[in-house]
Amino acid sequence: LGGRTIPINFNPADHGFLRGQEYRFELVVIDDNGQRTVVDRVVPADRAVNTSVQVHGRAEIQISLNGQLFTAWSP
Repeated sequence: LGGRTIPINFNPADHGFLRGQEYRFELVVIDDNGQRTVVDRVVPADRAVNTSVQVHGRAEIQISLNGQLFTAWSP
């Protein structure tokens, strides 16, 4: 039941890399409902990803860029 909605905003310009390059963005959620890939797509150069995810119970959110873990946190 329920859950929490967590906003996800990733802009490569905020991090000073990936400028002028398309990139693969993968968003994974691990929570009381298990592990699931929420987003897995190639993003055009200099474009941001803005979305939200539902999490249930204790959760970890992972963002990978071009197949490499970029960040992970527990909201």
